[in-house]
Amino acid sequence: MTVKASLKIVLMANDVEIAESVDKTLWQKVFAAINQGTNQVQLESTSPGAGTLPSAPSGEVESLSLTPGGIDGLSKFAGELGITPEEVEGALYPSLEAPYIHLDPHCWEALKKNTPPRGPQAIAPISLAGTVLALWFKHAGIDGIPTTKQCQAVLKTIHTSDKNAGRSLRNTEWLQTRGNGIVVNPVHRSRAVAVAAAYCTKSPIAKS
Repeated sequence: MTVKASLKIVLMANDVEIAESVDKTLWQKVFAAINQGTNQVQLESTSPGAGTLPSAPSGEVESLSLTPGGIDGLSKFAGELGITPEEVEGALYPSLEAPYIHLDPHCWEALKKNTPPRGPQAIAPISLAGTVLALWFKHAGIDGIPTTKQCQAVLKTIHTSDKNAGRSLRNTEWLQTRGNGIVVNPVHRSRAVAVAAAYCTKSPIAKS
């Protein structure tokens, strides 16, 4: 039995896919260049943009290599929340550098309107910061777990703070403290995801 295989070229920076092509002529040229030990791939003169494969813009690949997990982490983060990467970026602007998350004040105002100010359904500022930080740390591959101090730094991005941080965290069922750090309680992870998604989409928190 004859098995046909579809071949494609994939340009990677670490584990991040930059581009891909299934052009037969291109992969034949690349394959030949690899066998010949050359770093130049000559394209057919009839192909668009004939010549050698262009180099990546200066610094582009280097920038990606300095942020492992950043782009891929954003997609995984959005995937768990069930929303688009653009919605995550607009609401949280996640980064691999401190403070790691920049909250959007409009999303915060919407979350406050969609939740009661007190009681078991209320969302304290530190609870939101701890939730999105803990989720982002996991998907981005950031070492360690977020601390209360880092959560307060996130709240500063919308010019607020939580004066009762310790009590608020103890009252947040889906979060657990580990020394000075904060993690998502695995048993209630769906609740943490629902809170983060509601914040990003300015929607009521879905029941989990």
